Amino acid sequence: MNEKSTLVGNLKKILLTYRIVSVSENAPLHDGTIQFIYGIGHYLTPLELDLADRSVEDAFTMKLFGVDLYDYFGHIPLSPMEIPEGELSLHFRIDRVEDAQPAEIVKALADMTGCCDNCCGC
Repeated sequence: MNEKSTLVGNLKKILLTYRIVSVSENAPLHDGTIQFIYGIGHYLTPLELDLADRSVEDAFTMKLFGVDLYDYFGHIPLSPMEIPEGELSLHFRIDRVEDAQPAEIVKALADMTGCCDNCCGC
């Protein structure tokens, strides 16, 4: 796989590992993985902007307040969790970047619109 194909970019399927840590308690709150198609929404989320032009195995950390957590992820699905009001440290690692298949793109678009009657074959 050449380096350009491992870069995060439009319509790439991204697999991220993340850890959310409470800064004040220095304690992990949530660990997980998320998979999504980059650039599929109506706008790039702050997370997507931070991922732009990064590649597989890149790791980075962001700090923000709990009230801003869901805005940071935007339309990218995040497991529901109880979020403290204080400062959080978000640790990310890009585990995989690959081309999204056309059927995956259609399904992701349908999921975002709330399509649930299988009208598009998803």
